Amino acid sequence: MDPINPMKYRLKREVDGIVESRSLLEISVLIKEYHDKALALEEDIIAVAMLDNSLAAYVLQLILPEHFGNMRTMWIYGAIKQVHERGEEVDLQSVAAQLNNQGVLKIVGGLDYLQKLIVDRL
Repeated sequence: MDPINPMKYRLKREVDGIVESRSLLEISVLIKEYHDKALALEEDIIAVAMLDNSLAAYVLQLILPEHFGNMRTMWIYGAIKQVHERGEEVDLQSVAAQLNNQGVLKIVGGLDYLQKLIVDRL
């Protein structure tokens, strides 16, 4: 089982158990809460990888970009992976440069978003 997928399986069990007893609105709220938690986890992983190269190397062994459910965080994590695979230090500048080279830096929120990911977790 993937490191991230246990949360998906838990949600599925919860949804399966409540579909008949809950309203569509209640189910929508549950799905939104799951999505918000998953996005926060993905952002935490990205921030950790940009703050600590040894943790980046460890996380990159366990989690692939396609494990991410949000396209923006998947692109950023993919850039982290590419920087690391080239043997370069993973940091804010190297990740931003990689995203810029791919033409997606602005799409993912630019340098401001990358900085916010780090600052919000310090």
